[in-house]
Amino acid sequence: MKTFIRILIPALSYAVVGLLLSLTAKSNDKEALENLEKEHIVVKLPRIGLWVGYAGVGFCLISGLLMALSKNETAVLWVWIVMALFLLLSVFLIVSTLVWKIDIFRSEDYFIRRSSFFRTHKIFYSDCVSYKVKKNGVIIKTIGRSFSITSLASNIEFFMAMLVQHGVPEID
Repeated sequence: MKTFIRILIPALSYAVVGLLLSLTAKSNDKEALENLEKEHIVVKLPRIGLWVGYAGVGFCLISGLLMALSKNETAVLWVWIVMALFLLLSVFLIVSTLVWKIDIFRSEDYFIRRSSFFRTHKIFYSDCVSYKVKKNGVIIKTIGRSFSITSLASNIEFFMAMLVQHGVPEID
């Protein structure tokens, strides 16, 4: 039975991650088709991040409640600290999914980036020094700062097309 559980848990983990990535890709494809003719396009994080964040918050709250109500000694200080950090990470994932975005305008020479910390920047394509495509996303270097976009973000292909259109060099 222990061997079966040792095999089942990783297999289920891979299946769940594969399902989440498949749903994200399907959602991104649908959104890309809807934005083909639009003037204003929004690059944003996939909505699956909300569900992962909600699951993390629920897990932390239920585990914390069970630890508080149990009379055993599993509720030591370091467990509470780790649980609080995991809860904060889950909340940050939810906030990032809701707040982070890049507004692209096809007829303008700039884009507007809003970070997970509610900071908004108007960035001109002429201020972009370069960009680099990696396996897990794109890194954009601008004058004074750089930022990255995950490859799971919806409408990232429109943003990359705008970088090419405005002559931002790609580095390898």
